[in-house]
Amino acid sequence: MYLSIINNNNKQLIKILPLAEYQASETSPDRTGWEVVEKQPVFPNFVDEMTRKLSKFLILFDNTNLLYFPGHFLSGRVLIELDDEAYVSGLHFHVVGEGVVRVRSQRAERVYDKENYIDFRMRLLGEPGEGPSLLSPGIHSFPFKLGLPLGLPSTFLGKHGWVQYYCKAALREPGGLTHKNQQVFIVMNPIDLNLEPPILAQPARQEIEQRVGVSCVSGGPVFCRVSLDRGGYVPGETIGISATVSNRSKVTMKSTKASLTETIQYLCRGKVLASETRELASVSRGKIRPGEGEEWLNEQMYVPPLPPTNLRGCHLINVLYHVYFVISPKSLDKEIKLQIPIVLATYPLRPEGAPAGTAPSKRGAHYPSTLPIFRPWLDDKAFEIQEPVHLCSFSSHVGKKERKDELCEKSEQQIRNRGDDENQSYGWQTWLVTSTETERPEIVNMPKKFVGENSKAVAARARKAAAKEAETIKKAKEAEDKEWEDNNKQVLKKKQKQEEVEKKRQQQLEKKAEAKALLEKEMSTIKVGGKQPASKLTRAEIVAVTEKRNQVAMKKKEDEKPIEENLNRLILEGETAHSIDEAISVLSSKDPELDRHPEKRMKAAYASFEERMMPMIKEQNPTLRLSQLKQILRKKWMKSAENPLNQTLLNR
Repeated sequence: MYLSIINNNNKQLIKILPLAEYQASETSPDRTGWEVVEKQPVFPNFVDEMTRKLSKFLILFDNTNLLYFPGHFLSGRVLIELDDEAYVSGLHFHVVGEGVVRVRSQRAERVYDKENYIDFRMRLLGEPGEGPSLLSPGIHSFPFKLGLPLGLPSTFLGKHGWVQYYCKAALREPGGLTHKNQQVFIVMNPIDLNLEPPILAQPARQEIEQRVGVSCVSGGPVFCRVSLDRGGYVPGETIGISATVSNRSKVTMKSTKASLTETIQYLCRGKVLASETRELASVSRGKIRPGEGEEWLNEQMYVPPLPPTNLRGCHLINVLYHVYFVISPKSLDKEIKLQIPIVLATYPLRPEGAPAGTAPSKRGAHYPSTLPIFRPWLDDKAFEIQEPVHLCSFSSHVGKKERKDELCEKSEQQIRNRGDDENQSYGWQTWLVTSTETERPEIVNMPKKFVGENSKAVAARARKAAAKEAETIKKAKEAEDKEWEDNNKQVLKKKQKQEEVEKKRQQQLEKKAEAKALLEKEMSTIKVGGKQPASKLTRAEIVAVTEKRNQVAMKKKEDEKPIEENLNRLILEGETAHSIDEAISVLSSKDPELDRHPEKRMKAAYASFEERMMPMIKEQNPTLRLSQLKQILRKKWMKSAENPLNQTLLNR
């Protein structure tokens, strides 16, 4: 442990001393005015030394095949081997499962999409706010265990995308240097053909008849029928192909070929951006002369180790398998193709009546579990540990390195003798290895505390220390978040685009709500007698109401007395004029000129027409809004003889 020495007068840093050297200089006269800050120990810079001290930094899984299934436990340990003691700020562990698609479109645009299946983080060593931990020389084991979620897609690697699972371990030092390691593991989502639709256990058939040739002399049909023994297989089985080819044309068929193909589709937002197709296995035969035929009787084609059909749980990559039967003519005609889709699974079909778990009895079939994985670090015998490592720690200096293994065995034997119950109480605690040469630490009598200290100063220092500790915790948390954050520009761009789309959608919803409010306000103004009119009236009801009103008006007119003529008013026969132009036009014997500008009186004519016709239209359509009534009025105005435009056309 190191202590920072500060001058009481000017609060400046004097020096940094180890604890032993500080205790040895107790009687030194130079210590006058020193203040020891023990709240936050100061550690020297181990950036260059840690690289030399760290011998091995590995992630080991309990399952050496690295193959896991959804719902199983992922367990293992992180092993660290140090040649000398070192300070460590923390050991972080991160499990990631993701699906990624990266495609360059025809316009040279990069399209990126990503799905996350697992994102689990934990600390194997150290807690937020705590100081660095001292690790002694030797091997340190930090176990981990977590359950994999159900529904994970299988591991897959393609040209434009992949589905992968991996673990990351980060060993952080006080100086800021971080050592990282990464280990990939495989996830297989099993597909059982016995749980799929029964049609996969039945034969699959296709047939085609195509005309070959360019004239009536050399042309003719070619008939082909192909069948497979079933529609579902597993890697290691063989596909039984039966076919009948009849060449009724006068063109020689060059060859016939059956092939197993894999098609991988890469999707982004539900659209296929790219695809790749490759041939996995094939069986071919020779030519067929005109008028002849050929029979395929249960030809066998081997299915190599492949991922299952359709990565269930992944929406970015789609895997399809087909069996193609191709007939190639010698002429320039197109090839005759038959395509039969099949399903590749991980568990084969069981014979009828066989219990669950019975292996198929097909001869020559081999059912591989997974592809071999090269793991070079397994050759190092020092790390082939089947059980959790429990080692012992001592607080002393480093001894001879040759006796470490002997000490490890002795410590493990002592822990085993304590019993399983006592071993379980250690939890995630890791025991460290140092040396066999141990010494008891000396007991040092600390100087007595000054009794007459000011209480206000003590409280102020306590508040200052608490604030400093809170600031340290905050900075450590910010540094950790910054270390684990994802700064991928494509992901940030995608999130920004999603936010813009959501903002536009909210604006459209606000506009719709505003239009709906205006419509409701207009509908509330259409009221008769304080009540909302009926939603719809029939034509017969409208005619009946109109006739009733006409009868009431006629009866009222009959009851009224006729208006007597006023004899005191003399009406002169003739025409009147109020200006010289009107007088000239009245006295003129010429025919009146046609008005060549009917638009000038269009507004007045329309207002007169609207004033006269609008009450009648409202009476016939009482449930319509004002805008709908004006539309009907406009249609009648366009056909009316009172329209000046129509009058001009009639006069021509």
